[in-house]
Amino acid sequence: LFLGLLGMDHLAEARITGIIIQNRTSPAFGGASFGVVGQYEQLTGVAFGEVNPKDPLNAVITDIELAPRNSRGNVEYSMDFAITKPLDMSRGNQTLLYDVPNRGNIRSPELNVGGNATNVGDGFLQREGYTLVDSGWEGDLTTGLRITLPVAKRRDGREIRGRVRAEYILGSPANTQDVTEPPAYEAISTDNSKATLTRRVHQNDPRELIPNSQWAFADCISVPFPGVPDPTKVCLQGGFDTNHIYELLYTAKNTMVMGLGFAPTRDFISFLRSG
Repeated sequence: LFLGLLGMDHLAEARITGIIIQNRTSPAFGGASFGVVGQYEQLTGVAFGEVNPKDPLNAVITDIELAPRNSRGNVEYSMDFAITKPLDMSRGNQTLLYDVPNRGNIRSPELNVGGNATNVGDGFLQREGYTLVDSGWEGDLTTGLRITLPVAKRRDGREIRGRVRAEYILGSPANTQDVTEPPAYEAISTDNSKATLTRRVHQNDPRELIPNSQWAFADCISVPFPGVPDPTKVCLQGGFDTNHIYELLYTAKNTMVMGLGFAPTRDFISFLRSG
């Protein structure tokens, strides 16, 4: 289901421009009924929107002036959302409870005692008739509720480069670490001569420098060290263990306009309230 929401008289405004409902579970929670409110349903999908970078309310977003623009001069994005609402909205309390996801996790059901993403818990919020909403705002995720953000470019079209510090604590031994896992970015090349990889056991311990000859921007999952050159991965000779904090300092490219995630949160809530 696609809902076109953009009116010609509001082309320059920050707003939600469309919604795709991808999945509908109705009724939700195995058909359970919650007092006078009755049954609930769950909706998941993607919301599309745009913001005017010249609006003072949006101009404070870092690098938004360097983001690509559409034919209307606005900066576009899309974000995942999840809505849990009464099946019969007239029986709800007409109150939206928005929860900001942490690393893409849907957390609003956790506000019930004993609740989680798959368990309604004591069902307090449902009995009271609340509509629960979560939406993506972090652009550096690979799972969960995400937002797709534009990549900033220099005014002449060239890519933006900058130093990145990425820290890794592994839950299980591995010979390769993906540097594009949050919050890092792809390296400008597979040459590691201007990058450093260190390790330490405790947060405040001195950093032990790992010689550049012992690691590479490469994938060693199927090919032994030095592996297959890859600017999105780091391979360590002998492998990464679970007893160290690894820190990588390197030059990366293609920075996303990360601060944009707050504006879509603002505009999505506004749309749900009055759109």
